[in-house]
Amino acid sequence: MSLQPERIAQLCELLKLPAIHAEWSAYAQRAAHEESSFADFLEAVLGAERAARTERVRQALMKLATLPAVKTLGGYDFAFATGAPKAQIHELASLSFVERAENLVLLGPSGVGKTHLAVALGHRSVMAGIKTRFLTAADLMIQLAAAKAQGRLKEYFSRGIVVSAQGQAQGRNATGGEIVLIKVPRWVSFTSATRPQSGSELLRR
Repeated sequence: MSLQPERIAQLCELLKLPAIHAEWSAYAQRAAHEESSFADFLEAVLGAERAARTERVRQALMKLATLPAVKTLGGYDFAFATGAPKAQIHELASLSFVERAENLVLLGPSGVGKTHLAVALGHRSVMAGIKTRFLTAADLMIQLAAAKAQGRLKEYFSRGIVVSAQGQAQGRNATGGEIVLIKVPRWVSFTSATRPQSGSELLRR
């Protein structure tokens, strides 16, 4: 029995290449069957490792995000929210506002899908490899107060995105809403709040 598979397994473990460890044999058999070059085989197994790492990162970020559901911008009901600026919302899908470190505020009456948009942007950020966290506005205020009292505000603001869902925010006049804070060169806030009065404006930068 050849000891080569054992040596390959040891090297993969040493170099932290679990996907190559699990799949190299299948790729080798396929390469032999298709008479692929060594370069093609190497590219294939390295691609498999990269894909596996990307998926592991996404799973870790999704767990960290604690999003209440998986929502996408494609699932947003523009037929119901007729006043929503469709072109502007689709532009947000590029997350270019994050690169520009811009603030984003969602305003509008209850039921137009502000939470959907906030969660969808949070999910899209996770898929782009950006650290994300979902919590209520009330919890955000509590955490900020605790961090300030413990002298840890700087540490708190280094964590990444925070998506805050509807909830009363103690200590300020708020009717509840979503807040997304994205860690880029500086903090970016993405806020969705329900106005006491009716209104059709959904996006404000």
